[in-house]
Amino acid sequence: MLFELPGFEHVDAKDAREAALCLRQYGEKAKVIAGATDLLSLMKDRIEGPELKVPEVLVNIKTIPGIARIDYDEKTGLRIGAGVTLNQLATADLIRQKFNILSQAVLQVGTTQIRNMGTVGGNVCQRPRCLYFRHAHFVCFKKGGSKCYAVAGNIASTIRL
Repeated sequence: MLFELPGFEHVDAKDAREAALCLRQYGEKAKVIAGATDLLSLMKDRIEGPELKVPEVLVNIKTIPGIARIDYDEKTGLRIGAGVTLNQLATADLIRQKFNILSQAVLQVGTTQIRNMGTVGGNVCQRPRCLYFRHAHFVCFKKGGSKCYAVAGNIASTIRL
């Protein structure tokens, strides 16, 4: 069953310092967003558990200058900002010319729509795609429960009829 998105406060961080201060101020009530394709769906579906709460405050880091930048320097190497979308990464001339295998790999992630919205940082932080994790009635290990239901590999074995 799908729900409406719960109410939340939204903060556009001007810089990394402001984002860190906001996260410290709100503690576990806050989460970082950039593209938020994964986080918003978790919030909408009320996926939570003892160690996974629906956030009350979303701190947007996409507003931080340089967060969506791709840089390369011979000395320091490749730097990819957390706010770079997967599509930007896959299609950047620099990546295609110097790191073509990375471009090819990124094109294998999700759909075109996901790559247009999803960010590098969000994909690094993405929660499991496991059906048990994403189901409201299973309080699995990753949500703070004591059991990983995926180990059995059979949903029928976890439900008592």
